[in-house]
Amino acid sequence: MKYLLRSSVRSKIYDIDNFTFGECSGSKTLNDLDQLHHKLENGLSLEEGFIFDYIDVIDKAEFDKREVVLSNFYNRIGFTIISKFKLSPLSITLRDILKGFKFLNSKFYDAKVKVRDSFYDFNVLVTPLREFYECINFEKSRFDLEITRTGEIVERDIKNDFSTLRELEENRTSQYNQSITALFQTGVLKSAYRNIDLIYWISHGFLISDRLKEAIEAADLDGVEIRKSPVHFTFADEE
Repeated sequence: MKYLLRSSVRSKIYDIDNFTFGECSGSKTLNDLDQLHHKLENGLSLEEGFIFDYIDVIDKAEFDKREVVLSNFYNRIGFTIISKFKLSPLSITLRDILKGFKFLNSKFYDAKVKVRDSFYDFNVLVTPLREFYECINFEKSRFDLEITRTGEIVERDIKNDFSTLRELEENRTSQYNQSITALFQTGVLKSAYRNIDLIYWISHGFLISDRLKEAIEAADLDGVEIRKSPVHFTFADEE
């Protein structure tokens, strides 16, 4: 997997000097917000039929006077809580494309969004953050470790013997007494996930398969972009 699905601030339709896609808030408008926060913080599943009602799409700042228009894809809902899930608001059009492909644990939930005085049907893709680590083959992947503040590489081409990258980073941060970031030198995914088309990579966005990339590009959706991933992930049986 060598491509990323991201939201885009650029528009094919609107003059970006006069329009903005705004941001998804919902921090004051969603029903049962305390209950939702509890579930997201503790890794609990949302019940079937849960509706994000409603998400307000707002100006980026008080000084931004551009007219707000609705995008096909947003990176997040503007909660300030620490969540164990990725929440990605997206249009019905993009949802219908994605539904033709295979996910791990991601689920769609209905949503309402409000732009100015109008409400629109929307969706939210809810993805557990831990699924990325489920997919990594740590036996074959290799990492460089850098000092976060300076960018100095202190270890090269190492294997991660922990279950997550965070544990590796915490171990070396303690060892070096400086914040350490683990960077993929060689990214290898488990072969069992070869048919999965979308995996959320915490640091960069959604990794997508070539076939999903082609379907999204063919739809030519506004507010959506495909980027080259900084790491080309192969599968263990290709090594």
